Amino acid sequence: HDNHGEKDEHLVPYGGSIDWEALLGMISGAPHELPIVMELKEATNGEPTLDQAREAFDKIENNLANKSTRAKKS
Repeated sequence: HDNHGEKDEHLVPYGGSIDWEALLGMISGAPHELPIVMELKEATNGEPTLDQAREAFDKIENNLANKSTRAKKS
């Protein structure tokens, strides 16, 4: 989950201040596949929606796949 660095907000990835590109770069170098788990907190306005969570999950998977492909070419 993401946050703005002040409290444990459980935001959708890319919705706070975490540098996801750097984090995914570190994860992509793991010796084996790691599970992806999103721990989100519903806000009073009903967000995040399932579509927002799915979009973030897809973005993480695509970024990891791209980093893995680039690492294999190096």
